[in-house]
Amino acid sequence: MTGKEVAEKYGIAESTVYTWTTQYYESGRDSKGRFKPKTYPEEIKQRSVIDYILGKDKKQIMQEYGITAKYLDRWIEEYWEEREKERQIEDRSKRERSIFKERKRTVNGKKLRIVYPSSSAAYVTWAK
Repeated sequence: MTGKEVAEKYGIAESTVYTWTTQYYESGRDSKGRFKPKTYPEEIKQRSVIDYILGKDKKQIMQEYGITAKYLDRWIEEYWEEREKERQIEDRSKRERSIFKERKRTVNGKKLRIVYPSSSAAYVTWAK
């Protein structure tokens, strides 16, 4: 039967038929006979995303690693989200370091640490 015929026979959306069919072929069954999602080794995830970033065609990647577009798209999205988080942390760290300009001076043989926040005011502490 076609997906459309199955949907009409059981009174469900055709997209549901395709979703369930995909889940069936992508998954195995647990000890109680329930479907469980297929899992892939971390190496496959990383290699497929790297291949995509390096310009390999998605269809070629899916065939080479035996994965579906759903999984590949999810892994690519996770990769870019992780890179964005790392970039934000790095940017925040750079901003925090640039807020203070620090100079050290010696006055009467004692070392002073003069810190200038981004405003024109300054404060002085004894250097340690």
